[in-house]
Amino acid sequence: ELEGMSGAAHDAFLSMQGVGSVDTEATQGDLADLKNELQGAKEEAQQLSQAVSFDPTGITRWMNETGTNAAYVKAQFLEQKIALEELLASYASGEISARQMARAGQNAADSMTLLNEQDLDRLNSSIEQAKSGMESLNDSARSTLDNLQNELDQLQGKNEQIEKRQFENRQRELEAQLDEAKTGGDAESVQSLQQALSLNRKF
Repeated sequence: ELEGMSGAAHDAFLSMQGVGSVDTEATQGDLADLKNELQGAKEEAQQLSQAVSFDPTGITRWMNETGTNAAYVKAQFLEQKIALEELLASYASGEISARQMARAGQNAADSMTLLNEQDLDRLNSSIEQAKSGMESLNDSARSTLDNLQNELDQLQGKNEQIEKRQFENRQRELEAQLDEAKTGGDAESVQSLQQALSLNRKF
């Protein structure tokens, strides 16, 4: 059952049992089902951990410990899965902002160690979407402010301020493009953008 949830969940159980890891597949379920399943896993873990019986061979104790470990890992997985679904649902419905999603999503990505690859891909995709939305909003706000300031400066004859603002905008855009080129390993673009930055400073 744990193998069907995620590789990390199954590996965590096997680690508790002292066994090597294996590849696993993902499982799906809606939020209500996940919460019911979580409650069941917690109850099962508690019952097994408290089970007492005459056991001269140790087999019953080993079976109880195995079942307890499995139920414990299952509960941990389900708690992370539920937290993920609630986070994604909150962002999709607009209950949390892009900034909150980016911050909470990164914290979740760092702490949700039992999720499967499909869930992690969904989480990372939402984080990137949130960051992209924040950048677009910031760019739009900055552009609107600059345009209004340019209009005001033009009416007041402050051409020097307009030119300074245009220089700073070009500088920001070129630096952002240079960082992207460096990240992508595009040496030719890096050289061209460095030259463009140098020329921009001469205006």
